[in-house]
Amino acid sequence: MLDDQLNERINYEEKASKLQDILNECNDKLRNRSEVPIPIANIIKEVEDLSSLLVRLDAIPQEDLSSCIELTGDIDIVKGQVKEQLSTLRRTLNDEENARERQNELRNKLLAIGDGLRSVGFENPESAQKLVDSLGAELQKLRENADTCHQFAISFSPIVSHDDLDETFPEQIECLQKECEEKRKVIEQSIELNRITPEVLQISESLQQQSDEIPKNLYEQQSVLVDLENKKQRLEDLLQTIPEGDATEELRKRSAWELSKLKDLLRSVGDSIADKIATLGAFNAARKDTEDQLLLITSPENDRKNT
Repeated sequence: MLDDQLNERINYEEKASKLQDILNECNDKLRNRSEVPIPIANIIKEVEDLSSLLVRLDAIPQEDLSSCIELTGDIDIVKGQVKEQLSTLRRTLNDEENARERQNELRNKLLAIGDGLRSVGFENPESAQKLVDSLGAELQKLRENADTCHQFAISFSPIVSHDDLDETFPEQIECLQKECEEKRKVIEQSIELNRITPEVLQISESLQQQSDEIPKNLYEQQSVLVDLENKKQRLEDLLQTIPEGDATEELRKRSAWELSKLKDLLRSVGDSIADKIATLGAFNAARKDTEDQLLLITSPENDRKNT
């Protein structure tokens, strides 16, 4: 009989000790909850630890609770506290994990757009223009998401630290949009260059075929003068439309050189025509003077004087 009572006492003390250990562990865990925001990895660990404690609390046999009635109230209280803490942490963790998932997805998209912009070539400007326009449109779609990620990153959470979140997504969008605009300008230059170059080369080729010998016929000289003046005007117009940039510098220099050559030719032809006109004018004046003198000699009045 005494042995049975002793065994019951020992059994009770063992059960009470185990229950007290769980209570102490739960209280320590709840009491040591950080009062400042901590990294999300620590929150995940806390959720795992509290979930494990809750499983252990739920697994306590009803017999043990019945035999340690003085601890049952404490067990119920701490179980409620663990559940409440777990609920709060899980809700917070869900929001935080979603935010990081959005951030990672956005970062990957921006990296892909950046890679796409860096891969743009200018061998086929029309295709490059379509690609840049497509990437620019994608950037515009991501702006709202970038603002959302930014606002979450700068918001305060009493539980989870946001130090690992990126606050710079709007700035990254701006940088990529500027890069898009720079690419568009280069592409537009390439398209304009492709449009202008053949005409400049055509003028250049016609000048190379132009004989350095000026025609002797005045009519032909005037025809050459008009043709050269038209080419000069067109080349000046083209030179004004050549876009600024390293890619167009060679064409700009060539056009300027051809324009200089044209002006020299125009001066030569113009001088030749002027000389010919001056000579013709002098000849006409001399001829008229001779004709006037002949008229005087052959006039009736002059005949009467001689008789």
